[in-house]
Amino acid sequence: MAQIFTISKVGEELIQHYESCRLKPYLDSKGIVTIGWGHPLHDTNGEYLKSLILVPPQFLNITQAFADQLFLEDMEIFEEGVAKIDTNRNAGLHSPIFFSQNQFDALCDFSFNEGLGALRGSTLLKRIIENSTDEQITNAFLMWNMADGEENKGLRYRRQSDAVLYTEGRLQFFN
Repeated sequence: MAQIFTISKVGEELIQHYESCRLKPYLDSKGIVTIGWGHPLHDTNGEYLKSLILVPPQFLNITQAFADQLFLEDMEIFEEGVAKIDTNRNAGLHSPIFFSQNQFDALCDFSFNEGLGALRGSTLLKRIIENSTDEQITNAFLMWNMADGEENKGLRYRRQSDAVLYTEGRLQFFN
């Protein structure tokens, strides 16, 4: 099986379903200024922007085309990060994991939402590396349903969609 390095239209549809597109900046659930399809804005030091007052003028109102461009640029980061996952990440060896397209897409969505660092250190990745059962992998996806210490219905739905796409190879929305 050849390694997959790009998200499919199904993967894009999954991300865009749960992110939705906003052409004006807003604070996301973590208090980060965000625009477009979940694109976080940064200050001049590269830190996440946390105040709408500090939004640069070019981001006060963007076009759909610009939002789509930002999405594709952001996806390159997550595609590369997921493609580089390997079974010996702590041993300094490179033994890549080969994913189906649907598995790759589900992990790109997870990473887009939670971050590549979260994926790399997760029980989810541990279960994948261990070649665990679909039920164990599903349960590992579903662990990521919390925001501010409480279960978040939107995150639960998104993780259910990730799990179904990863384990069953089909796209299903739960909201």
